[in-house]
Amino acid sequence: MKTLLFCTSYAGDPQTWDARYRRWLDFFSKSPVAKDQILIVDDGSPKLPSWRGLKVLRELPDRQPAEKAVLYHFDDNLGRSHVVDYPGWFRSFTFAAVYARKYGFDKVVHVESDSFVFSRRIVDYINECDSGWTTFWCPRWGFPESCIQVIGKDQLDAYAALAAVPYATQLAGKPIEMVLPFTQVRKDFVGDRYGEYLAWLPDKIDYGCQIPEDWPLELEAGGNDARIPSPVHWVPAAAAPGLPAGGVPVDVEALARTPQQPKEITVICVSYRRYKEMPVLVHCLLAQTLQNFRLLVIHDGPDPKMEGILARFKDEYPDVFDFRMTPERYNDYGHSLREIGIGLLDTEYVLITNDDNYYCPRFLEFMFDPIHRQSPPPDIVMCDMVHSHNYAGGRFQPPYRFFETYPQSASVDIGCFIARSALARKAGFRDKGFDGDATYFEDLVRAAGQPRICKLDHVLFVHN
Repeated sequence: MKTLLFCTSYAGDPQTWDARYRRWLDFFSKSPVAKDQILIVDDGSPKLPSWRGLKVLRELPDRQPAEKAVLYHFDDNLGRSHVVDYPGWFRSFTFAAVYARKYGFDKVVHVESDSFVFSRRIVDYINECDSGWTTFWCPRWGFPESCIQVIGKDQLDAYAALAAVPYATQLAGKPIEMVLPFTQVRKDFVGDRYGEYLAWLPDKIDYGCQIPEDWPLELEAGGNDARIPSPVHWVPAAAAPGLPAGGVPVDVEALARTPQQPKEITVICVSYRRYKEMPVLVHCLLAQTLQNFRLLVIHDGPDPKMEGILARFKDEYPDVFDFRMTPERYNDYGHSLREIGIGLLDTEYVLITNDDNYYCPRFLEFMFDPIHRQSPPPDIVMCDMVHSHNYAGGRFQPPYRFFETYPQSASVDIGCFIARSALARKAGFRDKGFDGDATYFEDLVRAAGQPRICKLDHVLFVHN
């Protein structure tokens, strides 16, 4: 199947051509993504590159150029003045439909110049995809990812029809992700616009978008999986810590009163009038096979009924349990309470959770296994979870289904990971809005600089 791979371009200076577009061209020239020709469509850049092997066109000849890489240049620059005002990009993007039709291509693959596909899995999928108009998913913004698209032979007429749409009257002011006539949006590949919120590329991803020019990228010799030099150190999870066959009977009373185990982690739980749910969380922690925690409950405002419930737990388990009642209610998703809790930390690690969540009895045992085994220990340890929301993280799934977590926006919940308290204090809890949990995780990663992250393949946490 004759395949055209293309990106759009605009460079105000020669340095941008080399840093951004030459990097993209070199990467995909070596990549195993199938292509018969690479096309760069330029929106009126003032200067053009003179790279060896690149054919520069200002009009289309009758016969297809023989070079492997072609740059088509528009003399005028239409530009992009706003995120929803993109006449230059639209002209360049749809010009590839004209190019493909003129020279008999059967398939078009669009990958923006700051986007890359890394895993063999997604490369194989792109190579085998020969029908439909397919894209992937942007978890950060919760919409289809326009940066990477695969347009099969059966959709080339629709692509050409899009090129004929009057931009100014029908498309201006509309997000392009909501306009493109995708027939399939794949959410089973891992990727995001990482450059918008991280300072590094996570490991174990299939693709990445909005990647800055100074992030190094390269392909392994032989052209298999892309290797992403990254400051993130993934710590391999050891085999599951063993228990005798059938498990160990848990004596909650005895475990909670065992003073010998040092307190390595503070569990900060924010609460508001969940009188029935709160005791469930407390007993989930009291039943842990590893009793290395302190539980600090912070209630949002005065409440005599809840204060009575919490006071009884403190009287019964003084070495494990403590609580605070704020003088007034903040009503900001619990974020101010989390900030208060972080300021009270005196243990090496911290877990932040909510009063309606619960954990498997071996949660802390599994989570601390890599911390106790590895030297140096990880900064963050994550587990998979069961998520209670419809379409959690933008995924097409009903509530209370398995939710595989990743260290990226919309793929992590605040209750599924533990982190070094020093990082939590450095990061703080600055975002008091709806996305505060995600911001907190991103700030932890930034605070670490070169975080060591361990991901456990165990479902240990239930989000409610």
